[in-house]
Amino acid sequence: MKDNNCCIAYRINERDEIVAVNDDWCRYASDHGWEGISPGNVMHRPIYNYIPDSTTSRIYQYLFKRVRGGSSVRYKFNCESDSHRREMEMTVMAYGNGGEVEMKARMLSKQAKRLARSNSASNPDADEFIRACGWCCRIDMEGYWMEVEEAVAKWGVFEFSRLPKLTHGICKDCFTDMIKDADSSLILTPSTS
Repeated sequence: MKDNNCCIAYRINERDEIVAVNDDWCRYASDHGWEGISPGNVMHRPIYNYIPDSTTSRIYQYLFKRVRGGSSVRYKFNCESDSHRREMEMTVMAYGNGGEVEMKARMLSKQAKRLARSNSASNPDADEFIRACGWCCRIDMEGYWMEVEEAVAKWGVFEFSRLPKLTHGICKDCFTDMIKDADSSLILTPSTS
């Protein structure tokens, strides 16, 4: 199979379970030695079973929520094997009206590992964190809070060969709203008794 010609596509249902994969997905899995990852083994299982770390899983949860709310996103990511580094592009969008999400990946470039560019500039240190708002799920990009799909595309989150850890905080807007809500609940009303 020629990597450049494939368009790997798969869908998840409203419970984030894999419900469909296309022929290119099957060929790609077979050609790249994805042991135990066949359509029969993945169908109706959560996609998170096949995502290697908690940060990536959480970012996808945020992303799927946004896509189901009407957004779509396109971003680049790396898919590395023992011998090659593949730069790919993923498109994530709603599929139908039942809460399904479709993902389509296509190859942009492929390099032999010995010729691959250094990742040092795009790889976060082990002690770096991605901060997400625990209320609205926006991502902190150096003090600017943006929607997850915008952050994924602009920051190139999935281009890292490993992601920084995920931590949570609260953005300025949610903090302001929380303080307003707290202040309004502290207003005392006179007793009628």
